[in-house]
Amino acid sequence: MQVNLGGGVRADQGACGGRQEVELLPVMHALRAWGDKWAVAEPPLRAEHHGHPIHPYVACATCGEPVRAEDLEFICTVPGWDITGPKLPPQASGGESSATTPRRRRPAHQSGTNGGLIEKR
Repeated sequence: MQVNLGGGVRADQGACGGRQEVELLPVMHALRAWGDKWAVAEPPLRAEHHGHPIHPYVACATCGEPVRAEDLEFICTVPGWDITGPKLPPQASGGESSATTPRRRRPAHQSGTNGGLIEKR
């Protein structure tokens, strides 16, 4: 796989990635686009496809429609988990947790909610 480093310079990344590298590429494009919008005053490089800049978006592989956050459903497929992660075991008597009891804290903006996500069981 080759990567355009900007200014027409291309670098061959060699045989270290293969299929895993190819599957990660859309994620890297999305992260770069996010960083270009929110983290820098001017993007340090531009990804192009046949001479025009790309603008990543997420579409459903089945129907081709763009995926919007309000259309998503998260379905728990592992027993003992919910949308926030693994369910905590009941507290030991006395209300104190042991040193081996896993603890999970929610961000303050998500306390008591699922962060606006729809959970389907």
